[in-house]
Amino acid sequence: MQRRSQAVEGCVNFPIHQASTNEGGMLVKLWVIDRQEFDDAYGMCCGVAVWDKCSETFLGTDKESFPSDTHIFDPETQHSPEKFNQLLNQHTEETNAWKNRFFTGAHHEDSVPLMASIVMGSTGWSGDFICKYEDLTSDGKAIYDNMAKLYPKAELHLMTFLDT
Repeated sequence: MQRRSQAVEGCVNFPIHQASTNEGGMLVKLWVIDRQEFDDAYGMCCGVAVWDKCSETFLGTDKESFPSDTHIFDPETQHSPEKFNQLLNQHTEETNAWKNRFFTGAHHEDSVPLMASIVMGSTGWSGDFICKYEDLTSDGKAIYDNMAKLYPKAELHLMTFLDT
């Protein structure tokens, strides 16, 4: 392992030229999710899904941002304790609903059923980064594009994780 280094492996162009936060490392996976109704789902029988474990800190996807909490903790805005608690509870509900799109389990530790989970890249560097399609190498884009061709009715998400 090469945590807290600038080493890179895989098909992601991590911005290692930027200063690292030295929190550990980062990992990007390509998840292929079939959200179709049962009768239209992929597979001719049961058993076509795989599951992934979330053992790192989930930061976000290439298509959906983590719900913002800046309106709660904005130093310019003075909230009453009651309003602060209300906003915090609302944010917690929004965050859990968002995480439930991708994870199951009491602590969001298991993925939803997947068609595929592919490790696209990892690095010992860490920073303010959520992988987008444009951040993939040509090989990474080829993997992504081929999965999109193979599963045209599925959702593809580049999932970025922080190893803390």
